[in-house]
Amino acid sequence: MLAHLLHKRRREIAADVSRKLSAAEIDTDTALSSTAQLMALLPAARKDGRLASQEVHEALVRITASWDAMVVARGEMIASHQALAVTSDRFHLSETGWGGMGEKAMSPGLVAVENAA
Repeated sequence: MLAHLLHKRRREIAADVSRKLSAAEIDTDTALSSTAQLMALLPAARKDGRLASQEVHEALVRITASWDAMVVARGEMIASHQALAVTSDRFHLSETGWGGMGEKAMSPGLVAVENAA
């Protein structure tokens, strides 16, 4: 009986972690999208505002650096699925589905960055 209750509690915890991981991934994608829009806007805003390139360049460099950091963070979120899948298997929670929350498989023409070389 205790083992059944423990397994049930672990399933509940896994489901909560899964939901929060999915929400964090969506938030990261939203931040990437917003940042990309800002990066695209800055050169046009500089031109329209007749500002010197130097006045916008530092901001563009820093926004680009934040973009790079978000891309790395997104990759770490994706990698966390595998780490959680290992834990899930260890506790016999395979029904949790850590493999991407129902997302579609990558298209055959797409290659993960670490495998692209």
